[in-house]
Amino acid sequence: MEKNYRYYGMKPEFFIVDEWAAFISVLDKYGRDENACTEENLYSSISPLVLKARQAGVFFILATQKAGTDVIRSAIRDNLMCKVSLGRLSEQGYIMTFGDEQKNKSFINKYGVKGRGYIDVGAGVPQEFYSPLVEKGFDFVEHFSNMPSMPYTDVSDVEMTEEDKELLNDVYGDQFIEEEQEKISMLQGERREQIRKDKDGKAEKLLSDVSYSDQLKNYYRELS
Repeated sequence: MEKNYRYYGMKPEFFIVDEWAAFISVLDKYGRDENACTEENLYSSISPLVLKARQAGVFFILATQKAGTDVIRSAIRDNLMCKVSLGRLSEQGYIMTFGDEQKNKSFINKYGVKGRGYIDVGAGVPQEFYSPLVEKGFDFVEHFSNMPSMPYTDVSDVEMTEEDKELLNDVYGDQFIEEEQEKISMLQGERREQIRKDKDGKAEKLLSDVSYSDQLKNYYRELS
């Protein structure tokens, strides 16, 4: 209550999706059962993530070439606090990115300046922004493969303050708290096991002689 992940020493976690529009466009083409990653199932999963998870240190980041509601639903787009634009956008593009309240702002498009754009960190005031320079020849695959794994926070040792415990007890009661703590412990174990499996699977793919494009073809062939 009125505290965030930093108060409890938790580390932030990030979920990043590049080319969001392309990702959304293919979801409903593969799999029709209730467990398939359809567009509806995706939004039902990420909506609470975007709306509530920031306080727990879980952040959702997406990149797209268009920010219209046909690509990002308004309930999600309006709750993405930090917004960044790069390059030269149309007047409507700036409005879609930063909101209707910026329709009268003069965005300056500087020709020939690479990596320039605007950023709103949540204050409602877009400011000039320059992205980092990536030199020619930079190997993204090598860079990402050598990056350490994201430090998922083990919250098993996180303790609530006595004040928070009393407040939860007044609102929900002891039984609710005990049941929630049991659920959290169980989910933490399942999550650690899934993270381990995901890491092993990614390592096997990186070491495989099969190209990434062939891996995708095989994946879609299995789905069909």
